[in-house]
Amino acid sequence: MIRTEYSRAKLKEKLSSFSSTRLRRLGIAIYSYWRYLKKYPVMNYQPHEKQILFHESNKPIVMFLGGNRSGKTFALRQEVVWYVTEDPCRPGYAIHPYREIKLPVKVWCVSPDFVQSKGVMQEMVKAALNPSHFKEKVADRIFEVFSSVGTSKIVFKSCDSQTDRFSGDKVDLIAFDEEPKHSVYKECFLRTVGGGRIMFAMTPVESIERGITWTYTEFYQVAMNKDNPDIDIIMAGIYDNPAISRSEIARIERGLKTEEERAVRLRGEYRTLVGTCPFPAEQLNEMDEEAKASKPKFVGDLFLEGVEPVLYENPMGNLVIHTVPASDEQYYIGGDVAEGIQGGDYSCLQVISKKTMDQAAVWHGHIDPDLFGDVAVALALLYNRALLAIEKNNQGLAVLLAIKKKYGHIYYRRVEDKKTVQMTDRIGWLTDPKTKPRMISFGRMVVRDRLGKILDTKTIAEMRTFAQMKNQKYEAIHGCFDDRVIALMIAYQMYRMMPYNDELKSRSFYDNKGQLGSMGHGLWRQPR
Repeated sequence: MIRTEYSRAKLKEKLSSFSSTRLRRLGIAIYSYWRYLKKYPVMNYQPHEKQILFHESNKPIVMFLGGNRSGKTFALRQEVVWYVTEDPCRPGYAIHPYREIKLPVKVWCVSPDFVQSKGVMQEMVKAALNPSHFKEKVADRIFEVFSSVGTSKIVFKSCDSQTDRFSGDKVDLIAFDEEPKHSVYKECFLRTVGGGRIMFAMTPVESIERGITWTYTEFYQVAMNKDNPDIDIIMAGIYDNPAISRSEIARIERGLKTEEERAVRLRGEYRTLVGTCPFPAEQLNEMDEEAKASKPKFVGDLFLEGVEPVLYENPMGNLVIHTVPASDEQYYIGGDVAEGIQGGDYSCLQVISKKTMDQAAVWHGHIDPDLFGDVAVALALLYNRALLAIEKNNQGLAVLLAIKKKYGHIYYRRVEDKKTVQMTDRIGWLTDPKTKPRMISFGRMVVRDRLGKILDTKTIAEMRTFAQMKNQKYEAIHGCFDDRVIALMIAYQMYRMMPYNDELKSRSFYDNKGQLGSMGHGLWRQPR
């Protein structure tokens, strides 16, 4: 629909030139159009650009991530009404302008709670339906919409109901007004198998209990990395809605104190409001844009065969190489070890350049601790016998001992032995309440001052959901992971303690036993 702006004076001048016959015809046309809109209120809708993208999407799962007053709920309401309203020019088909939908259909509207369902979604849908074409069943929270070929149903549900309330037959459209519980989504997803669609309209705000929530990792990250062709993300902010005046936007901006609040409430971006993210948002955004523009040099799997690293190309592999190892370059590898259980935390290795601190490669996946040791050795050999700094916490010590049998260039920390009161070397990096704040503080400085490039978008995504919580601990927001962050911070610590030195480039890392020399705080020594 095209809208032309006229001032009252200009409109009066224009109409004064019309003949009486033309004015009468204009009046009849306006009256006819008014009656049409009264009969079909759904047509009285003028979408802005981002809403049009939402309506045009043909993906099975579509998310409209919008800030407050961005028009996301109106767009979702419009989809619901389009799905059930019969086109007067095409009996038996819905009036949807972008899709061909055969009637009758079944639609679910799911809201966070009963109050929001009744006070917001039901009222909005009712206002857009022809009053003579539907019947409301208040007790069952169902709207029955009539057509020439049958009766379509809009069923209003809320996430505060039990999960078994979401069982049933196939549903053609499930419209989520704001983010549902994960268990509710899983049950609803099964109802759309066979041609149904799921549409979200939500502001990505998290709660203290849920953190940044499951939709970030399950939908947003997957869609941004183009890992699932069935998901479409439309992002809109209050600035995209032409119906909101600049003065109103300025008033809302003044009420939001932090950049994180403005990002969520105004632009509809995923941010953490529960804890304080230690990494500057502006620099992360810049790094993210650079990372998206940079294509990996290799994606695949890495194995250790004998004493040689072997690479196999695999688009779903665990290893992503962003910078091919240079023959005259030195590298550090930070490692975070997990138990290897599917569904649990991941193990991760981060490779950075000793000279530039740029991220060179990432290995990330579920793997048994003993096999992870082989992968770490293979990656270290691939990157010019890099220094391996593996976190010794939990499963880490077992991995380090396995690595020590095959590889000697391992980080040792110097500590005071409580029994002998003498300084001694202990294998591996220890993350504890004393070292973790130092790790994060230095990592923050690297990001803030852009001291090294981060080329992996998934690492940047984890950094966004890494926060200092109310208990002052640094950790991932609930539902997210921090394996990539911790591994990268350990690699940065190696640079902090042992910065680049040209004199070491020509030194041989092999001792007379064929093993690789170990390193303690920058000093070379033979393995014991």
